Amino acid sequence: MDKGKRRVVIDPGHGGKDPGAVGLGLQEKEVVLHLAQHVRRALGGYEVDVLLTRETDEWVSLDERARRANEADADLFVSLHCNAGGGQGFESYVHPAAPERTRAIREVLHRRVMAFLASYGIRDRGQKEANFAVLRKTKMPAVLLENLFLDHPRENALLREEAFRKDLAQAIAAGIAQALGWRAAKPNRRVQGKTRRRRHLPRRRSPRRGRGMGARSRRVGEGQRVDDGVTRWDVSPQTTGDARGVGRRAVSHPWGSAG
Repeated sequence: MDKGKRRVVIDPGHGGKDPGAVGLGLQEKEVVLHLAQHVRRALGGYEVDVLLTRETDEWVSLDERARRANEADADLFVSLHCNAGGGQGFESYVHPAAPERTRAIREVLHRRVMAFLASYGIRDRGQKEANFAVLRKTKMPAVLLENLFLDHPRENALLREEAFRKDLAQAIAAGIAQALGWRAAKPNRRVQGKTRRRRHLPRRRSPRRGRGMGARSRRVGEGQRVDDGVTRWDVSPQTTGDARGVGRRAVSHPWGSAG
């Protein structure tokens, strides 16, 4: 493992035999795993290793979650959860003994997520402290997010929407990047955008066959006579007009559009 590369651990709470909060047909363990996977994808543009404490519906002890984060030597640990119990809204936690740097990271992350949730009228339940094991046993800055209430009908409906989960994950990822001072990597233009078209020189037009027995067409003035050795005709204004237009066409800009 590259010790010099920046690294974040995302912790989808609960799993396996532990469903976490349950409400109106949703289980916390499923919602937060899906959300964590979206956060990992959203962080893909920041050249950072994103590790999940669980990849599937499995039970992982709190001690093991902290051990995996510490072993990874991560820059940040973010634990994702959902609430239940008759309330509503979003809240975040750090350990009561958390240093100022951890509190500053949580401040930025909390505000960035709430900036997104406020557009849905979601209540801000505040920035709180708790002696949670994953906050206490991790050695790096650690933040726990409680993302809405599963037993609140409107918030439950939002968490069921794929688009909402993706947007919430984008807000979490943006908050992480902002809190740690990361900038997105510059996109590869040949991959992310349109590639430039090759420049082509105008094609040489091959001589076209005329009307008579293989004669080559050529420009002539009005009233002149053309003799191709087989047939003879007078070039009228109509035929000269036709002859001069043969083969002409509009040529688009040879560079095309830049990506």
